Amino acid sequence: VKDIQLRGEGDERHWKIDEARAGTAYGNGRVAGTLETRKPFALDATADFEGVVAERPYKAKVTARGTLEAIEAQLAGEVSGQAATGHVVLAPFAPVPVKSLELQARGVDLSQQAAGPKTSLDVEVRLVAGQKVFSGPVKVTNAEPGRWDQQRLPFTTASARVMVSAERVELADLDVVLLDGGRA
Repeated sequence: VKDIQLRGEGDERHWKIDEARAGTAYGNGRVAGTLETRKPFALDATADFEGVVAERPYKAKVTARGTLEAIEAQLAGEVSGQAATGHVVLAPFAPVPVKSLELQARGVDLSQQAAGPKTSLDVEVRLVAGQKVFSGPVKVTNAEPGRWDQQRLPFTTASARVMVSAERVELADLDVVLLDGGRA
């Protein structure tokens, strides 16, 4: 971590960060906001991140509000110019700190992210924490389906119920609508 800067003030009621910023090998971050000094420790903060990871430029903005017992954060960002948004519910001191996660990405082109086919995928993820598992629906809609030999993906929609644990990722109820009306 380098170029660390902090500007703010505090009193017996709250701490106010006008700006905190730092740089790392992965990018730069900036945070501003307030945190009350008494229970339930109300929080209102924004954060901006920008950098390059795995040769992919990214930008992200996070707005977080709530208390240190329950924080709701709105996410907006892009990787290689492709936008995504999300909503996260956090309980920082709970055994499972991430309570729910929703992500949406529109027009994802795999050829921009890897040596994949040309795509225009809309991705929706809604995961909720259980005891030891995150689970929920994931749906992918393909606006540019085509044949493999045309460097396309041969499906129009795919959906499943996803379960993520520390040990594995499981898919259940997989439903894929193939090009030309087939279904798996």
